[in-house]
Amino acid sequence: MVFPQNPQNPQSGWSMPPVPALPPLQRVAQVTPRFDGLYVAATLQPGWNLYLRFFPYGSACGTTSNQPMSVVAEVLRPRPPLGGHYRIAGPQITVTSTSRDGQVDYWGEIRGDGLEMRLHQRDHNQGYERFDVWQFLPLEGASAPGTARRGLGRWRGGRRR
Repeated sequence: MVFPQNPQNPQSGWSMPPVPALPPLQRVAQVTPRFDGLYVAATLQPGWNLYLRFFPYGSACGTTSNQPMSVVAEVLRPRPPLGGHYRIAGPQITVTSTSRDGQVDYWGEIRGDGLEMRLHQRDHNQGYERFDVWQFLPLEGASAPGTARRGLGRWRGGRRR
């Protein structure tokens, strides 16, 4: 497409039409997962739950267990090469968790104040996909979000402090 000659620069031979003014972009609130507890989703098998745990700096871990939440919280710690990571863009979140059983990917959104997530899940080892609503459950004695840069408990780099 050829546009008419630019009056400011007749040597150019053509000009682009003026770009219309665009409205400012709405700022999307950055929602973060909570670090002072676990996200839990029910399974079809009674007594078993799915768990996700998040840590500052993008680490995450997930598992399925029939153990009490306090036991699961102690087990769910990133220990390379096992563990995982998450990324956030506005309310959207993606999580990858790797265990001895293989890799599981999650994607979806965090709602409101981070107390609920709606996630699709793909288990690469078992070969299934599912959708769950995950509820946040705080751990007793865990620090409130944003108050401790180390995340839950007194662990750092796999060593107790």
